[in-house]
Amino acid sequence: MLCPSITAQKVLAPLTPLLNKISLDHVYNPKIHRTQLSLPETDDIAIHFRYGEGILSWVYFNSWQKYTSTEDLQNSVFQSANQEKFIHYLHLIHRNRIHESSQRMISKSFFAIFNIETILKTFPEAKIVVLLRDPLQAVPSLMSLEKNVQIKLYDFDSQDENDKARFFQNLYSMSIFYYQYLAKIISDHQYRSNLTLVTYDDLKDNFKDTILRIMDHCDLESGLGVLQAIEAQMHQQASYTTEHKYQLADFGLNTEQLQKDFDFIYPWLESDAHINSSY
Repeated sequence: MLCPSITAQKVLAPLTPLLNKISLDHVYNPKIHRTQLSLPETDDIAIHFRYGEGILSWVYFNSWQKYTSTEDLQNSVFQSANQEKFIHYLHLIHRNRIHESSQRMISKSFFAIFNIETILKTFPEAKIVVLLRDPLQAVPSLMSLEKNVQIKLYDFDSQDENDKARFFQNLYSMSIFYYQYLAKIISDHQYRSNLTLVTYDDLKDNFKDTILRIMDHCDLESGLGVLQAIEAQMHQQASYTTEHKYQLADFGLNTEQLQKDFDFIYPWLESDAHINSSY
């Protein structure tokens, strides 16, 4: 992902064992988020390292800034995420690696939701899976993860209290905007044939049926080996417990506030709102 050029990949190939030893454990707590160049990761991190831009860069750096208004902040987020060169980057990888083969390319990212039109223009047959998580879980999780990162990057705890409060408020405002944009996309019928909606709770509590629904949407075959892998993962995650611990109160939040500010997304989280493969 970092080097889509075939030539660059050949040059770096002998260094792969050494590069695979590199991790970002000094930035990310490995108990919360394991990092390594060979491990699965969102494409946002590749965009961040290649261009120094994207929504991840906004979260790391721009979230500290002062904005004149909510609209100013939203424009900043949108401009960071909505860039055609990011999709051109994915297209380059597709062309160099799997074009004219039977393989499929999977891109997991946060920035993609702001680039739906460009994605479908570049990949008309793309299948999009939107994973939707309850803001009551997602927002404090984001804040906790980013606080841990900022502790390593900027000695967060020693920063001015007003600056820290602004940082969290900006993350909160960014989250509202992200969910608003997400709601607009999943409500738009022009994307119905390309997009399917999956909730985090479905993936966690009803793993097998949810994965089979995703595979059906993506026209993927479910052979014996795949079904066995699904069964194994289903049993494995049944006993999984996360070490990422956080509470709303840690960030000055409460349930009533979040449910009010994100009320527009909750109809999509209802159990019968996403039961069909194309929502």
